[in-house]
Amino acid sequence: MGAKFAEAKISAIVLTGLAALATLVSCNTEGAISPSLDNLKSLEILELRNNALSGFIPASLGNIESLNYLDLNDNMLTGTVPLEILSRLVTTLDELNVPHNDLDGTTRKSVTRVMGAHSSAAAAALFTGFLALATLVSCNTEGDILYAQRLAWKDPFNVLQSWDPTLVNPCTWFHVTCNNNNSVVRVDLGLAGLSGPLIPQLGGLSYLQYLELYGNELNGSIPAALGNLSSLVSLDLQGNLLTGAIPDSLGAISTLRNLRLYGNNLTGTIPQSLGSLTSLVKLELQKNSLSGTIPASLGNIKTLELLRLNKNSLTGTVPMEVLSLVLVGNLTELNVAGNNLDGTVGSTGWRAMGAHSAAAALFTALLAFATLVSCNTEGDILYAQRQELKDINNVLVSWDPTLVNPCTWVHVTCDNSNSVIRGFGIGRSIRLSDSTAGRTENLHGNNLTGTIPQSFGNLTNLVRLELQKNSLSGTIPASLGNIKTLKFLRLNGNSLTGTLPLEVLSLVLVGNLTEINVARNNLDGTVGSTGLRVTAIIQDRLKISG
Repeated sequence: MGAKFAEAKISAIVLTGLAALATLVSCNTEGAISPSLDNLKSLEILELRNNALSGFIPASLGNIESLNYLDLNDNMLTGTVPLEILSRLVTTLDELNVPHNDLDGTTRKSVTRVMGAHSSAAAAALFTGFLALATLVSCNTEGDILYAQRLAWKDPFNVLQSWDPTLVNPCTWFHVTCNNNNSVVRVDLGLAGLSGPLIPQLGGLSYLQYLELYGNELNGSIPAALGNLSSLVSLDLQGNLLTGAIPDSLGAISTLRNLRLYGNNLTGTIPQSLGSLTSLVKLELQKNSLSGTIPASLGNIKTLELLRLNKNSLTGTVPMEVLSLVLVGNLTELNVAGNNLDGTVGSTGWRAMGAHSAAAALFTALLAFATLVSCNTEGDILYAQRQELKDINNVLVSWDPTLVNPCTWVHVTCDNSNSVIRGFGIGRSIRLSDSTAGRTENLHGNNLTGTIPQSFGNLTNLVRLELQKNSLSGTIPASLGNIKTLKFLRLNGNSLTGTLPLEVLSLVLVGNLTEINVARNNLDGTVGSTGLRVTAIIQDRLKISG
């Protein structure tokens, strides 16, 4: 076995032929001797001398009936030699070597062995070590853990073929990355066609920073032992078949920046403990079957930029502690659509960003364009809008202000009271000023400048306001808080300043607002350069992380 397989824990157990050897001599190994070594029923030689082992000698070693050589010399073991082991001296144990420890009843400086050593033992140990095929005990090394995970998975495309336990260490395996100390820091197996469970032993990968297993068919629950991955930066298990609850233990990973568990079959509540992840940037739990309320503890995560909880079965309201992250934290995208939250529409189905709306949404947006004057009649408003547009195909030729009312115009629909209720059929023909787009169905993705008019707050039936990816400046009008019908507010990718008004933020609680997106502006308390993903699937498959 390579040196790394023997580092830090007693786990280099090798099984060969008719004999069995466990040897970790002069490896600077620290920690305690695992009681589970008694599972090695064929073990004959156990050599752990010349290390820095501490704690007691496990009495369970006396259960190994085949053991005939036990060398614990020159460590820092305490207590006594268990009677269960001493009794083996009259049966199968030929040699017991325990000097140079701190054991009761022994002399620290003694070099006398309890019984005579076999002179060939060291050579036999070395030879058996070279022949070793595999190691699997409860205190596994990193290679042992990963190999055990391979055995638990179905691998129809043989992507794990290189995971060979006879190689020096797992750093030579595909899809595994190590640091300069030969410790495993990344496991990248996204979209690999794997199926099967995650084994709890993965929690023993002490130096692991990235566990990327998205887009497979992994099933079973998320092991609570993953909470032991104290160096983890990204845990990406999205797009699998995982079930059960999100383990509370994940809240102990203080280094975690990205937690992506969406698109599984997870149930239960969102753990309060996730509020302890004070380095978290992206929390994506959408498209599961999570229930209960949104924990107020998530408001502790001032670093959080993206929070997606949509398409679950959450109830209650969005806590003010979480909403406040838009003002005092870095939160630039909040998505709670498709739940049963108070004040929101549970059945809303929508895309995360940049979705083209229907022609009706275009017309509503046109009504809210910057040329609106609050005292205008509907015909005045639409004619003023016509003057601001380049109409290369003359689709607006009927918009004639000399006519009685706009209800006679093509592409305009009125109700029985001659009030304009719909604009239809113009979304593929007109061009907004200075736009090069041939298809404009709302006001996003143009070169619009200036401020967002206060008069937008008069659009009390507005459902979508999409002004993203323009060059708008100034502050966000508090008057937008008057639009109780508003579900989607997308202002990302502009040059807006100030803060998001509380009047607008309150629409998540007292209105229908289920998406706020203010990323890539210059708002106080937010990260102006944040690059939010257009669609999670595309970006994740491109492996944009960090």
